[in-house]
Amino acid sequence: MTEKKLKRLRKYRIDAGYTTYSLADRLGVNHSTISYWEHGKKFPRGLRLQEIEDLFEVGYRELFADLTEEEIQDLEQRETKGAE
Repeated sequence: MTEKKLKRLRKYRIDAGYTTYSLADRLGVNHSTISYWEHGKKFPRGLRLQEIEDLFEVGYRELFADLTEEEIQDLEQRETKGAE
């Protein structure tokens, strides 16, 4: 079983067609910040959090809920197909 604790933000980002770099540019943050958020190592504050909620039209509780194992596998498969 995978030990990853990815957040749903990653799914919303991919579904919307953003890379970590393009979302970072859109929000005015470093691309590594997006990765930290998606892995639950950091959490956006204030205005950034509001921008993310507005961008994806979903609340922070949904965005920062853990992905299920099945969702993680689905995203990994989609990312692998996209890289081919």
